[in-house]
Amino acid sequence: MKRTAILALAVLTLAFAGAAFADASQLIPSFHWTYRSLGGLAQSGLIDADVTPGKSAYNPEQVASMVVMAVKRAERDITKLGAAELSELCRLAAAYKDAFEGAGYDYDAVRCDIEICAMRAGLPDEGSAESFSHSTQALVEDAALSINEFTFDLYKAAAAGAAGENVFLSPYSVSTALAMTYAGARGVTEAEMAQALHFAPDVHAGMGALIGSINSVPDSVATVRTANAIWPAKGEKLLPEFVQLVRRDYRAGLTQLDYAKRPESARKTINNWVEDQTAGKITDIIPGGALGKDTKMVLTNAVYFKAGWQEEFKAENTEERPFWTTPEESVNVRMMNRRSKELNYAKLDGAQMIEIPYKDGRFSMLVLLPDEDSSLEALEAGMNAASVAEWSAGMRPAEVEIFMPKFKQESSYDLSTTLAALGMSSAFDAGTADFSGITGNRDMAISGVLHKTFVEVAEEGTEAAAATAVVVMRASMAPPMDNIVFCADRPFVYMIRDNASGALLFIGRYAHP
Repeated sequence: MKRTAILALAVLTLAFAGAAFADASQLIPSFHWTYRSLGGLAQSGLIDADVTPGKSAYNPEQVASMVVMAVKRAERDITKLGAAELSELCRLAAAYKDAFEGAGYDYDAVRCDIEICAMRAGLPDEGSAESFSHSTQALVEDAALSINEFTFDLYKAAAAGAAGENVFLSPYSVSTALAMTYAGARGVTEAEMAQALHFAPDVHAGMGALIGSINSVPDSVATVRTANAIWPAKGEKLLPEFVQLVRRDYRAGLTQLDYAKRPESARKTINNWVEDQTAGKITDIIPGGALGKDTKMVLTNAVYFKAGWQEEFKAENTEERPFWTTPEESVNVRMMNRRSKELNYAKLDGAQMIEIPYKDGRFSMLVLLPDEDSSLEALEAGMNAASVAEWSAGMRPAEVEIFMPKFKQESSYDLSTTLAALGMSSAFDAGTADFSGITGNRDMAISGVLHKTFVEVAEEGTEAAAATAVVVMRASMAPPMDNIVFCADRPFVYMIRDNASGALLFIGRYAHP
């Protein structure tokens, strides 16, 4: 290594002392997996820091320094290094590879020392070079957590602006499109986007792994696909490293369009691509007049999902029943009905939750229904990635009779104001936006984040689609329960989840027919 153990410890002490004064924009989000990994190393005595997820705050260079400390401790007392500690060291070293140089260390030397420690501890397989390639499953989990945390931020902001109205979003689509844009963000813009979107340090590899996992689902399970594309202005010179990244991790196609001379043709080309990728469910995502001579690039994502229920509702059981939009007012809807012998169910404080699986169980719909004496607003206020994961984990098989509306809805949003309010304002400000990682110049800002969705829930299953276009312009354990009735005859929240990764692909509110 470049430094001796004594010097490494001295520098690390100074790094910790300066944590309180670190630039907040460079700090790793407080509930990131990094703190759980560091906490495990601390418990084993490999580092001195008192690491608490949700409270601790470090930047990448400080994490790299802690990895160095842990390696030095393991070298002095190899009994502190077990399989779990080695796994965490490898994961941290791989995730923060680029931070070692900034902290004054040679990454390859650190990696070599970890492998030597692993062999001394009798763990050669765990310490092999392959373990430094962040495992695909870990990447998928990190990406899913980022998306799920962003899901509830975006949903609550959109729902607050649509009181009493239906809402249907795909934060997965929005996050993916913005992640491609983030690949070219630098400085304050990069830091704000990472914070607002809950991105992990290796977000691009994680998104790539998640997209690959979802797109590999066989048609016998579900028809599900994610597609990405970037549409730079004709003659716009993109940096090779940006093009390589979006092609490698996002499988994005690249097509130049003449926005200056043929804006309507460019608009139709992008809209036709989105329509094709979503089986015709999302049309005209970019409205007339949205593109012109100042358009530098459009980045698009499209998501399509269609799956049959594991156990279908019988059409003959669907009948007109009242749906209570308020405690005093109701509207008749076509209400599906079925009884299931074993359906995951949880009784929450002021609400009920069920999981309705699709074929083969890879995907499922989660439905959250407030009690009659409670409110949807109270339920939504308590929703976040951690609480929904906790509620979901607490579900148990039960015999449930379901009543649920048969419905179809379409939604359209410009999320620019919402995203700026969530903390990434500089990306929309021509004076401060920095997307120099795309072309090498600071002459771009986001002018719009357009999002359209479609969902249809019927007796056979669910069809859903979403598309996002980022327009970049020139800057100026409970016992089993039985005989439960889950009657969704009042406003409820629903989500479509990929059970393999835990990622929430869609989230919505059904408030009125």
